[in-house]
Amino acid sequence: MIDHLRRCVCAALAPAQEILLATCCQAELQVSRLPGEGRDLVLYLLVPRASDHLFNLEREPQVVVVTQAWELRGLARVLAPASRPRGLALCGREEAQWSELVAVQVQRLHLYASGRRPAETIDIEPTTG
Repeated sequence: MIDHLRRCVCAALAPAQEILLATCCQAELQVSRLPGEGRDLVLYLLVPRASDHLFNLEREPQVVVVTQAWELRGLARVLAPASRPRGLALCGREEAQWSELVAVQVQRLHLYASGRRPAETIDIEPTTG
């Protein structure tokens, strides 16, 4: 990925604190406002354990995440406690006690200008390994 585009994606995700997560599968379409935190090309979310989002993610990891500044499409996975990155502010929030930490690997990011039309779209190739 070109360094300029990588910095652009990281800068867009970094201030994310409250997002809308949309998942779809056997529990049908689910949309929730959740706390988030961006780090590098990954967006971390706290998803309540009782949420149908987790049921949907078991079968379909493709998600859409939206803020006022951007929309992203990516692959989500629930992180085991041992694989959580250190220093995430999300893990210190009160709701972390009854939530799972979900990592969303960005595949496509639509950055909005004024209004709701994408001003720029950045596609991110999946990493191997």
